[in-house]
Amino acid sequence: PRFSKSRTVSDFLVPWVWIKYPWMRFLYAAYAEGLSILSSRQASRVIKSEWYQQRWGSIYEFNSKDKSIENNHTGYRRIKSVGGGVTGEGGHIIVADDPLKAQDAWSDIREKTNLWWDNVYSNRIEGGKIGEGRRILIAQRLHDRDLPGYILAKESTYDWHHLCLPA
Repeated sequence: PRFSKSRTVSDFLVPWVWIKYPWMRFLYAAYAEGLSILSSRQASRVIKSEWYQQRWGSIYEFNSKDKSIENNHTGYRRIKSVGGGVTGEGGHIIVADDPLKAQDAWSDIREKTNLWWDNVYSNRIEGGKIGEGRRILIAQRLHDRDLPGYILAKESTYDWHHLCLPA
């Protein structure tokens, strides 16, 4: 915890990617919808900032809602919660940021989170102009079978770059 993992990806990734690829679509999920909404507001603040607007404000028009930010090039960032539905939605980049809260690491919610990843969320990738899309998981390790551990055990299924920041 406290390595700025979430801040880097959840607050800054969309504004940075949209400078070059404003058509890209993102799905963001966390264990609580409120966490995803908070990081969406932070990303909106970056885009609305005078610094960002002076440099890249002419690339796209921006619209912010409580659960989504969008631009006029069909790019968006949509908010989801772990365990929630995503029927009919997809993204070029899907992000799960803190998919499990610490007190749920030793409960059946851990396995439900893994099943949600496999059966609902991880297959929401849209093809795109730069390839097949990307999956990003941000989490502190809480249990051997938490979502990062579950994915690492299935590493041959996914093409992951694993970045471990030891505490």
